Amino acid sequence: MKTGKNVFFRGIVLALALALTVLCFPIDAINVFALENGKVDYNQITIGTDPKEDGTRTEIKTSVTKGETYNIPYAYIGGSSNDYKIGAVGNSGGTKINADSSDEVTVTKSAVEVFYSSKDITKDVNVTSGDDYYGTFTASQEGTYTIRYSYTYTLGKKSYTNSYDLKVISQLSEASFNFKENDEYFIPSIIDLKQIEKIDKDGEKTYKDFLYLPKPEVIDANGENAEVPEENYVTSLPDGYKKGKYVLISANGGVEGGKVDVESKTLDGGKKVFYISGDTIYKKGAYNYSIRYSYYENGEFIATTTKSTRIYNEDAPYYENYSLKYDLSPSWDTIRNNGKIGADIEIPTAIGVTTNNAGENQSVDVRYT
Repeated sequence: MKTGKNVFFRGIVLALALALTVLCFPIDAINVFALENGKVDYNQITIGTDPKEDGTRTEIKTSVTKGETYNIPYAYIGGSSNDYKIGAVGNSGGTKINADSSDEVTVTKSAVEVFYSSKDITKDVNVTSGDDYYGTFTASQEGTYTIRYSYTYTLGKKSYTNSYDLKVISQLSEASFNFKENDEYFIPSIIDLKQIEKIDKDGEKTYKDFLYLPKPEVIDANGENAEVPEENYVTSLPDGYKKGKYVLISANGGVEGGKVDVESKTLDGGKKVFYISGDTIYKKGAYNYSIRYSYYENGEFIATTTKSTRIYNEDAPYYENYSLKYDLSPSWDTIRNNGKIGADIEIPTAIGVTTNNAGENQSVDVRYT
């Protein structure tokens, strides 16, 4: 589960001498960031850029997906991006700031450091010279990263150090699978081999390929399509799977259980499909089969789901005799009676029903063409 959230803020930190106090304000309550006389409050650290013309503020992310790049926001002494940028390229020690003080205030040094747990990884930060953010680092581990902004200044004859820690949570991505409705390929809950077409292969009878597998979409934590490339739906993970998004399709089952081969082929028109061959079913035997879909992102396992089917042998079929029919909901009579001229009407839904040898009705999947 996600433990961090993205927030919009420009945090103000006030410090006197070595004591640090963090003031937390609602966004709408932060109205003034610089002193009216134009001088800099040297006790104040502000994170983020100035408000935009429409009043919105820069998004400061406090969570990142493991393996992604995090942009380190700038922090300033004072309340404006025109003030002293902490740790920025070119901001060396000895800088005097126009402080709200009768004594001269000089920043002797400032720094931005990054830690993972207690390990200093500042050397891994790619420092930029742009105006948008201080630099970047790759969140290669799960857990908490700490971005520490600090500066030392002299006031009169005394020296003081202020600092602020911005915590960023690195976490695994979240994902789920979406199987499209009315897909061309789906996994039925029951397969009756008595109804499957048999073919001759090398002098032996076997079953025609019949269990074609769907390729579900991957939905990310924000409810958006993760857009896994078509070629990254695979039956075995390639050497380069640690970069990118992959869906691994595997299966097991049969009379003795164990791995079941999932094959792929390219149809006319270039469409790649996955299937369990009739020959495999013939050899593995009629029993329970499970098809597993596993999602990997940048080498990390993220999510999985399983679809199952029960295959019945010809010698012990699920139905001896059965027929298929469909019902409409609502019926055409209902639509005709309630319809109005010039108004849209809802096309009825077809409900598939099978009648078995005992006279019982069961619903079946219906695909529209």
